[in-house]
Amino acid sequence: SPHSVLGAFSGEALHRFDLMSKVSALSIAQQLGTDARLSLNLLPQSLLADANAVDFLVQAAARHGFTPDRIVLEVTEEEAITDPDMFADAVKRVRSAGMRVAIDDFGAGFAGLSLLADFQPDKLKIDRCIVQNVHESGPRQAIVRAIVEFCFCLGIAVVAEGVETVEEFNWLR
Repeated sequence: SPHSVLGAFSGEALHRFDLMSKVSALSIAQQLGTDARLSLNLLPQSLLADANAVDFLVQAAARHGFTPDRIVLEVTEEEAITDPDMFADAVKRVRSAGMRVAIDDFGAGFAGLSLLADFQPDKLKIDRCIVQNVHESGPRQAIVRAIVEFCFCLGIAVVAEGVETVEEFNWLR
């Protein structure tokens, strides 16, 4: 699992591995010959641990035939953002380079509404823990409605992760 692989690293080594794993993902995508947009999960601190992280990702994408507009960096909630100002600056660099930004697993980890206030991602992915059985849970429904409403107001696309039943799908639709 990703958790067991990432658990083998810590500190700077973790973030270096995280960046290098994107090169492997780009290589695999190139071998598959896809012309689709490629979403890459990334620990938020990986953008901060190396001052050249954004340039590194853009250059790696180019080496594998991907233009920046085909790359979506999905910031995971698996670690806290220790310096929101630096992170916001990194997101600006990502966008200036032509890549898009998404928040993955929203509602399951460290990211919160303050993250949305500081920078607006292009996409927000609601974590499956909120989506699961949403059709049976008033509190989950209220949370999903609120997320969709504030994302609409901010111009952020919303994705519900882990939809597994027709009932969940129908309620979300």
